[in-house]
Amino acid sequence: MPNADKVSAENIMTLSRWSRKYGVKKHFKFGLGQYGICHTGLSHEEAMVLPGQVYVAGDSHTNTTGALGAFAAGLGHTDIAYVVMYGEIWLKVAETLLFKVTGAKPAYVMAKDIILKIIGDIGTEGENYKSMQFSGDVIEKMSMDERLTLTNMTTEAGA
Repeated sequence: MPNADKVSAENIMTLSRWSRKYGVKKHFKFGLGQYGICHTGLSHEEAMVLPGQVYVAGDSHTNTTGALGAFAAGLGHTDIAYVVMYGEIWLKVAETLLFKVTGAKPAYVMAKDIILKIIGDIGTEGENYKSMQFSGDVIEKMSMDERLTLTNMTTEAGA
């Protein structure tokens, strides 16, 4: 999509210059039609995040990338600026809640149904400042698209 205003267009130009100056090899110019939303394309479709890595980005649904076996968290603008400037971030190690999903999943039940049921049980703030981990035979049999749907929705639980 085109930039919404002059300030947005100037931001793209500033980031492009900054990327060239510091040798950033993978700079994706949002707004120029190259790619979509960071949490649904760049992190996993471009293999920029791998299992076991820590990944932070400026989007509330960054935790979608948790489907890859990475720790993924969305940050605010100030925290992102700090990461860009210093290449590090301080994080409080979050309590992790394990959701073990087992049994026979009926064909009409999808990943979104499962996460909506979990959110219904724990509430929309039930995972504030916590990580959600999923296991069990139902999860193991899910396609990557289903796992991405599951982790994308953890934002709605506060994770």
